[in-house]
Amino acid sequence: MLNKKIIRKIDASRLSEKLKENIKTKYIESEQWYAQSNLNYTCIFSSYISHTLTEITLLNKHAVSIAKLPPNLIFYGLGFGYSEIELLKLLIKKNKKIDVIGIDIQEDFITGFIQSLNNICYEDKKYNIDFVGIKGLFQELQKTDFDILKGRKAHIIFGNTIGNFKYEKIFGILNKYTNKTDILLMGFQTDNFFEKKVRQYQDNAMLNSFIKKAINTSKDKTLIWKVNEKESQIEVWMDDILIGYSKKTNPVEMIKTAEKYGFKNIEMFNENSTAIQIYEKI
Repeated sequence: MLNKKIIRKIDASRLSEKLKENIKTKYIESEQWYAQSNLNYTCIFSSYISHTLTEITLLNKHAVSIAKLPPNLIFYGLGFGYSEIELLKLLIKKNKKIDVIGIDIQEDFITGFIQSLNNICYEDKKYNIDFVGIKGLFQELQKTDFDILKGRKAHIIFGNTIGNFKYEKIFGILNKYTNKTDILLMGFQTDNFFEKKVRQYQDNAMLNSFIKKAINTSKDKTLIWKVNEKESQIEVWMDDILIGYSKKTNPVEMIKTAEKYGFKNIEMFNENSTAIQIYEKI
């Protein structure tokens, strides 16, 4: 059985105002890529499919460890939800009852995730999922927004979400939301094969067209993809405006930063240029 509801914390007018502010500061924040509901988001997934499939492979390889997560889940950024659903399926087989919060700026991603949850519940009548979707920016939420989940929580970030933040920024946000003994699971792209990844983004005509539509700019504008080795990130520029960046994470540096915020690494899985790390808040 699935119980569901959606809470809307942000609207289109607020996002439009933020876009104007971003253009003035010459840095467009990542949520603008996903703010519109009439765009074809599948072209985004085409650039990340290898990473997502490897995340799913790692989850299944280490299913015993994943099944130990508490059945109170917070997903920071749902996107297409493939890795999130795979993890949830591993957990529900053991627990039968799971409470979930899913946060995303794009409501279409939330409604798509709800359908996937429905499909899981059809597999076994004993499965029970309580789901709350929050349309908003997770960095702007309050810890009290998570009070609907009782007990120890698992905070989960998959895909390229981490790549949109500096290490200190993302752990500062998560430190604000976590309690002692909570679990943090992070899936991310490592800093291997930089040049290959740049070519994947640069040569994806659908992705480049999508970005221009997402930020409401002319299709005749040229996007320039660059490697910023100092910041360990891939950047996309239009004239003098930074349209976005994707930080490729060094797993060792990630652990060092996490420790400064009271997160103890308890497990880590790697394959190719994808890593999953599990922490406990101490």
